[in-house]
Amino acid sequence: MREFDDNRRTSVTEDTLHCEEPVNLFWTRTASLELAAIKRALVPSGQLYLFYEPPSAGRAGDIAERVVPRLDAAGFGTQVVTGGTGQGASLLALIADEVT
Repeated sequence: MREFDDNRRTSVTEDTLHCEEPVNLFWTRTASLELAAIKRALVPSGQLYLFYEPPSAGRAGDIAERVVPRLDAAGFGTQVVTGGTGQGASLLALIADEVT
């Protein structure tokens, strides 16, 4: 097991990923080791879904602008879906497929 010294309590083994902040880490840092572990764990044609409820629609765009290039670099193609709730909250979904 590899532990990271960045106070995020993240560990990656060959086939598992554990992180205390599994979604936030993708837009707050590169997360290349975590994405590699996820890629190995996905079944053929499997997808990675990341969901965010940012404080505003503009913030959803900022998050997508950070995360999509990181997913691309890890070998994923990503579909960006935005929307909102009935109470006016912004929603962001990133659906990532392994590029073969």
